[in-house]
Amino acid sequence: MVELRELDNDAVALLAHFTYLAIYVPVGVAAPPAAIVYEEPLLQAFFDNFGGRRGDLGLAAYEGDICTGAAWLRVIAGGYGHVDFEEIGDTPELAIAVEPEYRGLGIGTRLLIELFKLATAKGWRQVSLSVQKENRAYALYRRLGFKVFRDKGEDYLMLKQLRP
Repeated sequence: MVELRELDNDAVALLAHFTYLAIYVPVGVAAPPAAIVYEEPLLQAFFDNFGGRRGDLGLAAYEGDICTGAAWLRVIAGGYGHVDFEEIGDTPELAIAVEPEYRGLGIGTRLLIELFKLATAKGWRQVSLSVQKENRAYALYRRLGFKVFRDKGEDYLMLKQLRP
């Protein structure tokens, strides 16, 4: 049985791993080296000093001692999913990843539903994300209420309104 746990300030290494897993790699294309999450500032922004900034909120899914997935929110100035007019706005950006061998089991859906409940309770009105058009997660985001905010060519900038 999968247990969801709220992420804390010690989650940086865990989120670095899941940030890497969240990178969309098309079929037939070699995955980048894992070190890319520490080399690219926009990727590092998803986990660096997690828990120390406004908007940091997340959940991890565990099966026993094994972390099978994570979903988290963070306000990222100029991030991939930035939708606000100001450089630092009021819309946290979503990141989510599930270990490959646990995908398709509903873990991602459960993580997102519970994360949206937490975000709503904390007063967040909306969340955003960026997803490549070819990524099969796009269907999950649509099913959970995300709408296309902007077509950016190869990817969509999406927005979900949260209901109190």
